[in-house]
Amino acid sequence: MSSRKKKQKASLLAHSQLLSAEEETKKRKSDDFLGKVEDNLNEGEENLNEREEFNKSPASSESSKNGLFLRHNLYSNRDIGNCDDETSSDDFSKRHLIGVEGESLTEKYLSADIFTMLYLCKNNTHVTIFCIIIALFQFTIIILLIISATNRGTDNVFGIPPQITEVVRFCQFFAILLMVASQDDFVNAIAYFSDGYSPLILEKAPHASLFKYYLCGLLKLVEGGLSLFITFVLIVQGDQVLGIFLNFAALSFVYSIDDVFFCLAGNFFFTDELGVLVGQIRTLKVPIPTRYPSSENNISSYRLVHIVYICTFVIVGWLILVVKQYEGAFSCESITVQFGDESFFTFGSFSGAYDRIGLMGEQKDRVGNRFIYLRRTYKDAIFAYCKNEMAWTFTSVSEEGENYLNIDPCDYDAKSAETKTYNIEETGNTKWFTWNAVSLQISEFDFFSLRCPDQCTDCNGVGNCNDNVCTCTPGNYGLNCEFKGDILCKELSQSKRKEASFGHVSTPFQIASEFNNSSISFHERPVYYRNIFEKKNLFKNRTQSDIILFIGRRWAFYRIEITEGSDPLAKVIEILEGYSSTHTSSIGHEYGPKYFSGEVTFGARSDKGSPIEIPWYGAVLIGNGPNSTVYQIDKRSPVDAELLCVKCNSLTNPCHNKGICDQKDLDTFGVCECESKYIGNLCEADDPSIPDWW
Repeated sequence: MSSRKKKQKASLLAHSQLLSAEEETKKRKSDDFLGKVEDNLNEGEENLNEREEFNKSPASSESSKNGLFLRHNLYSNRDIGNCDDETSSDDFSKRHLIGVEGESLTEKYLSADIFTMLYLCKNNTHVTIFCIIIALFQFTIIILLIISATNRGTDNVFGIPPQITEVVRFCQFFAILLMVASQDDFVNAIAYFSDGYSPLILEKAPHASLFKYYLCGLLKLVEGGLSLFITFVLIVQGDQVLGIFLNFAALSFVYSIDDVFFCLAGNFFFTDELGVLVGQIRTLKVPIPTRYPSSENNISSYRLVHIVYICTFVIVGWLILVVKQYEGAFSCESITVQFGDESFFTFGSFSGAYDRIGLMGEQKDRVGNRFIYLRRTYKDAIFAYCKNEMAWTFTSVSEEGENYLNIDPCDYDAKSAETKTYNIEETGNTKWFTWNAVSLQISEFDFFSLRCPDQCTDCNGVGNCNDNVCTCTPGNYGLNCEFKGDILCKELSQSKRKEASFGHVSTPFQIASEFNNSSISFHERPVYYRNIFEKKNLFKNRTQSDIILFIGRRWAFYRIEITEGSDPLAKVIEILEGYSSTHTSSIGHEYGPKYFSGEVTFGARSDKGSPIEIPWYGAVLIGNGPNSTVYQIDKRSPVDAELLCVKCNSLTNPCHNKGICDQKDLDTFGVCECESKYIGNLCEADDPSIPDWW
């Protein structure tokens, strides 16, 4: 054989051996692969058998025996212990009730949460303590939210807005539906009690007693109910679409706190015992009473009925609130307004109470779906909303005798900053503007206050409340009769530590109603006056009356002439009526103020119902019309005078310079007993007859 043929034969032999080796390798790899698959299948079958054996074990089995096995299964099965997996949800639409086709439903899964853990766990263990702590933590947060969302001490406890737009109202409706659908604890608690308790559960969970069944179900029901309540409150409080859904999203986390800790426990973040119990809860099937006759009765229909009942109950409550909003139940029935007068003096006389007009259905009781507020006493000015300006406005009558129904709120005297609010009280915290005739531009008020007082009830025990308006008994004053006659200063004198700028130091001021049995008031405060008799000459006498009255922002001092033979008090009443009709700082055309006091803010410490212990300034003429004149305070001309109450009171009008008030009790007035070196009704001044070194 030639060498060439030998080489070819050797090459073919080598190639044949190579192919045989490759086939053998492939066969070996295939056998190895099939062997591994078979081993995995056997291992999976063993795990399933072990898992079934575990499901038959009691809930209180020792973790030392089963902890390692369960931990392996928890992490090897993606359906268990995964907080993001759909099987960890408590929704019954994902947790099927178990039964045999054509037979009655007999078993169910329990909801995976802290309350179920408390239901199944062994008593008096760290698991019990863990569940109670988490439940208390969740309850505390919800209760704090409820407290913060309520306005205790007010008529509108839950802070429901007076009115909202239709868009916001539709969003409230859909948010309520979403609220009920997502509040699984409350819905599941109702289904939990609807299914009832079966003693057969003790075969699988020996610590799941009837007492714990009711305890855990009640805790879940209360937690779900409180969560539902606070969510509902925040929804009806919302007046903006974004705010409604932001609050809803924030609360969704709050009432899922128990689920978060349950998932953490299931992933062994705390103890092995907790992790073991979580795993068993997720896989445990418990018996239920024969409540559903056969599988033909769709269990989802029972669950749906529960949700429909809850939705109906909540929506009916919401509709009641909607009707009350339209009727004005959450709007201010009256407002108390105070204008600053340093820049625009005439506005001060319009300070006082304004009442909401109209009932539902009355003509022109609101503008832009916002109520109108009419000046209480004189019915000559309104607060209303102007849609063109997108602001609340103040408008006074342009002609005497004009009906307020003819007032156009867009033909205003003053307006708020631009706003869409339905609650006029909110404008009290914003700037208000008016037209300045001097600068010919819109100018801001130096002071403006608007508040919504509480509805009157007992009028401080010295008046009667009718239609939210207090009618005080004679001798008592104030919008709510807060200036009681028992503690109100009835007699004023000039302080001896000041110069006698008012003149006639020896003649005190008295409340006008003290001269007769009628009550005379102005801006819900008493009118003080005194008569001064002077002998002008041998043939003619002159009588003057000094009047001090409150004009809305400050007290004003007037001096008027009384003709001989006329009734001084009748003249005072006549002059006051003239003042009310002019809305100027003068009394008619004849008498102007001589002095103005410093500012008095409603409800502040300086608002004592009488002009005591406040500074005084001169008055300057700034306008002269055909029927009246306008004066304004001149702070460049302070007056060295001060009015004090003749009588003392230890609480409201104490003696000065260590003087002692001799009074019967704290609700009455007395007389000051001064030390030897002091004089005055309140011991307010040094005795000039005693040297300083004494």
